[in-house]
Amino acid sequence: LTIEGDIKLSLFPWIGMKLGAVQLSNAAGFGDKPFARIEGAEVKLKLMPLLKKEVEMKTVTLQGLRLNLAVAKDGSNNWSDLAKGSTETPAQETPKSAGVAAPALASLAIGGLAITDAQVVYDDRATDARYAVENLNLTTGPVSLNAPLDIELNTKLSSSKPNVSGTLTLKGHIVADMKKFEQHRIENLHLSLNFDSSEFKSSGNLTLNSNIDLDLPGQRYSATPLSLAANVSNAALPGGKASLQLNADINANLKQQTAQVSNLKISGYDLNIAGMLSASHLLATPQLNGDLHIAEFSPRALFNTLGIAAPVTADEKVLNKAAVELKIVDSTPTAFHIKPLKVTLDDTTLQGEIDAELSSGKPLPAVRYQLTLDAINADRYLPPSVDKSTAAPAAATGATAAAQLPMEMLRNLDIDGTADIGKLTISKLHLDEIRSTLKAKDGVIKLAPLSAKLYQGVYEGVTTLDA
Repeated sequence: LTIEGDIKLSLFPWIGMKLGAVQLSNAAGFGDKPFARIEGAEVKLKLMPLLKKEVEMKTVTLQGLRLNLAVAKDGSNNWSDLAKGSTETPAQETPKSAGVAAPALASLAIGGLAITDAQVVYDDRATDARYAVENLNLTTGPVSLNAPLDIELNTKLSSSKPNVSGTLTLKGHIVADMKKFEQHRIENLHLSLNFDSSEFKSSGNLTLNSNIDLDLPGQRYSATPLSLAANVSNAALPGGKASLQLNADINANLKQQTAQVSNLKISGYDLNIAGMLSASHLLATPQLNGDLHIAEFSPRALFNTLGIAAPVTADEKVLNKAAVELKIVDSTPTAFHIKPLKVTLDDTTLQGEIDAELSSGKPLPAVRYQLTLDAINADRYLPPSVDKSTAAPAAATGATAAAQLPMEMLRNLDIDGTADIGKLTISKLHLDEIRSTLKAKDGVIKLAPLSAKLYQGVYEGVTTLDA
């Protein structure tokens, strides 16, 4: 341990010490770089309050901390020698001192904590990874038992595995239970992270704002309200970038294994989603219930935002209005139940129920559904009419389509559902009261019964595909 400067001491009215540069050498085999170094530090306690078991301190300062943690290729590190205890046998406790508790503090008051220009590096040669916290600055307001504390932190972060660098800013008003250590609250929490990664070819910013409550004995935790914003740039994203905003009230009770997300609002890619979610049996098989609503949006505008070419339709006025409402009922990681579902597209409304269950060893889920569609003119959504003189013969087109069927996927289908259509126009044919029941199992796909009314007549039939 090397103390480079003078040690300045004071006694009255403050017991204090001020240090210049101090450094601690590294463990053997880890080079000449110091294990730890500070450029300066200062701490002062007021003398007279100590006589009443009261601790009153000025702002504790620490400048230029440098801490270098290292792991060698053989797995040894440069801090384990500091953690080794004494090999001497501890003295036996005398009867006089047995059971005597340390005197409790009547009060604690610290002017604040100020850490400036700190750096912590973790260099792991065994995995060839390096992690660093640099230019760290931390300041707090006055510190006392069970009194609110303002905190502000900013720093630079870097990692070699994965290759990511960034800056972090954190602000908050902390109300901590320093006596019982049971109830804690962070008010006006603001966290901002800017990041850049050449490995992932990504950059962006994440911002979090919330009030957080922690009830440790009751195992209750909440973030109300929570606001999360993300702006990310990446060539793999639609349009090369994404801007997302999430707002919600989150409450969790781990004793009861429940969690609720209320006042949920998500916006991004021209979509606005609102609703609520609740979960139970969190530590066993989680079960999810909730309501979600996707506000009216334009599918054409969404295609443009996602950088996807919109379908070419005979009617350019379609695909301009859509909305979704659904209710999630008793769903688990392997079974999803939507009851009811409502989807509107332009002038058409689809309603019904959908169940999907994934079994181990099966690549596709078993799907059950019951759907009703009021009316649709499919001709408006189909491509414009093709010149019949240039069109391929129907037999050739059908043979080509059959050859391209995904046979393996068809063999794995497990579907049982019914769909009813009130009115359908297709190829200028007008059909009413269409009913189709689809069953797919073990490679046999069957539409039976399949019925419809058309031109004062009735069609009934069965369509089967054996894969």
